[in-house]
Amino acid sequence: MRKFIQKKKKISLALITSLFLNSCGVTQKLWEPRVGGDTISSFFLDNKQNRVVLIGNERDENGNDHYSLTDKNKTIYKLFELGAKSQQVDLHLLHPSTTGKKLRGTLSIAIGKKNLSQDEVKFLINLMKFNATNLGNNKDWVAGVLTVQKEMTRYPSSQESFKNICSEVNKDSNCSPITKLHRPWQGIIQNHYTNSETAIKLTITPFAIVADVLLSPLYAIVYIMANQPSK
Repeated sequence: MRKFIQKKKKISLALITSLFLNSCGVTQKLWEPRVGGDTISSFFLDNKQNRVVLIGNERDENGNDHYSLTDKNKTIYKLFELGAKSQQVDLHLLHPSTTGKKLRGTLSIAIGKKNLSQDEVKFLINLMKFNATNLGNNKDWVAGVLTVQKEMTRYPSSQESFKNICSEVNKDSNCSPITKLHRPWQGIIQNHYTNSETAIKLTITPFAIVADVLLSPLYAIVYIMANQPSK
């Protein structure tokens, strides 16, 4: 009899624990991690502000995302400028994450030597040597890993300020062509909450907890119905 009572207590405790964990639906939804993915397959150069703009493929109501890279010494711009000339650029974003519009992570990049002069290849190798880690150099490619902690910004293409992009309509001699990457990059981007978003969520959390408490009987009914033994 005592074993039966103890077993019943354990079952009841497990049920209460499960109900508690499943009764925080509103609060969990409020604080759940935000993860998004994208595919980047091309880029263009903003020759007015010395920016590199990577073009995302995933579209929504604001268009596809753009990823703007810039730095004070124009290293990234020069790398991609030579990449655009060689028509061989291979890149990977390693562990990318955003807070607001800022994207942090590491950029693994390789530039092909095709269409480049010997002087340009030497310049590219030296540029990589002084600004990248894990420098690689083979017969056809120069590769390195760059840290882009503060230089990359993500925003909708509808907010792009640079308009002089080459197209069938725009034949301007100073226009910037869109260059396709050697291989598209596809991956997951972790989206962190900004300070203002966190403050708003902290303000809302007590109301979310109250809502979960009020909804607990409904959660209990749904849980019990979902865990009824099949006949």
